[in-house]
Formats: sequence, C-alpha cells, structure tokens
Amino acid sequence: MRRWTIPLMVMFVMISLLTGILHSAPELDSSEANVQELLKRIKQLEKRVAQLEKPPLRMVLPQAPSQAPPMLLQLPRKKVTVVPRQSAIPHGWKRKQINGIEYYIVLLDAKKK
Repeated sequence: MRRWTIPLMVMFVMISLLTGILHSAPELDSSEANVQELLKRIKQLEKRVAQLEKPPLRMVLPQAPSQAPPMLLQLPRKKVTVVPRQSAIPHGWKRKQINGIEYYIVLLDAKKK
C-alpha cells in the first residue's frame, strides 16, 4: 500500500460520520400550537394597524390671552425700554411667516394702497 491510502481512508470515514450526524439533526417544530400562536399574533397586529391608520382626533387648544406679553426694545446707545405689544395688527400690515418666525410687511406710503 502506498503512504496516502491510510490518511485518505481516515478522512473518508470521518466525512461519512459527519454527514450521518448532520442528517439526523432535529427538524423544525411545526406543531398545531405554534401555528395557532402565529395566527393569534397576526390578528393582534392587524388590529394594531387598523388602530394606527385611523385619523387622529383633533384637540381643541385654549386660545392665547387677548393681551400679548410686553417686549423689550433696545435701541443703540440707549436704555432698554419695555413696549407693550399690540394684540391687533395695524391696518395695512401683512402678516407673513418663515421658518416659524413671524414678520410683517408694512406699507411706507399710506397713499399707495
């Protein structure tokens, strides 16, 4: 016999034993209880999806008080003065908003309406 026949036979025996062990691995559990549990979970998830797809309820928030809080007015090289805010927008001013900050467009000449 040649030198490589014995190691080759040992490797062949080892491979056949390993394949036999792999074929005898336990199969996945597909019992009826597992199927019923999955069906129950599907029903719960469908209920949750239906609940999330409903339009949200509208909430009525209380309106802000009629008087706006005073604001600080600081002019260059002068003292800080408190100026009460007006709750109503003067006539001719246009209220706009950009990035959540309100600003007003004010006409400079009242004759050009």
